Amino acid sequence: MSRGTLPSTTEALALDGAGLLLVGNELLCYVTSVDNGNDSFTVSTLLRGRGGTEGEIANHVASERVVVVSENTFVRKTMDLSDQGDAFFYKGVTRGGTLNDALRKLKTVLGKSQWTWAPVHVKGSITSNDWTINWQWRNRINGRWRDLQSLAAPGPFDYEVDVLDAPGGAVLATYTTTPSANGSVVTAASHQFFYDDADQSIDFGGVQTTVTFKIYPISLGGVGRGFPTEKTLVGG
Repeated sequence: MSRGTLPSTTEALALDGAGLLLVGNELLCYVTSVDNGNDSFTVSTLLRGRGGTEGEIANHVASERVVVVSENTFVRKTMDLSDQGDAFFYKGVTRGGTLNDALRKLKTVLGKSQWTWAPVHVKGSITSNDWTINWQWRNRINGRWRDLQSLAAPGPFDYEVDVLDAPGGAVLATYTTTPSANGSVVTAASHQFFYDDADQSIDFGGVQTTVTFKIYPISLGGVGRGFPTEKTLVGG
């Protein structure tokens, strides 16, 4: 850090958002900070994947950005929903600089702050070669948990389920709340996906005892797909 410091905090305060950093595309909170004396700090006791960013935990690379999240480093800009997917030029003017001298950068509006968070606790079972997949939903707003359950009412949102040919692989088929010809269907109200053996044969060439699913929550407000959860399940 060329300016400022990273003060230590407490676990209780970190749970409430203190010590918040943007590392790459992951938000995390730290508790302990040690000044290394060379404009660098070592932080420990981390709360990872805050704000629905747990999908970025495995995507870090060397020398990526680290930003202290505060009112001085982030500005929330109100955009229309119709702007999602559009690109705009932005300029960041440093202290003592001018707007004319600042470099402009082209950024696409993704609207991630409005995306529904990824489902969790994905489980599956096989009955007569048919898969039944269940998961626990999460809310982006008022999403505190008690006894492993979100305290807020779900949604409103829907789901789509991609069936992949391998972990991190290509999409073989996408299933929604509209039943397939063979009856495979997502039931949003019960956070469940039924995967018929006939559709398994179409997608894979035969029934499967191990399948990788990618579950997307769908915001009904027009935002579209939220953060996904990918899970490889092995049936008994």
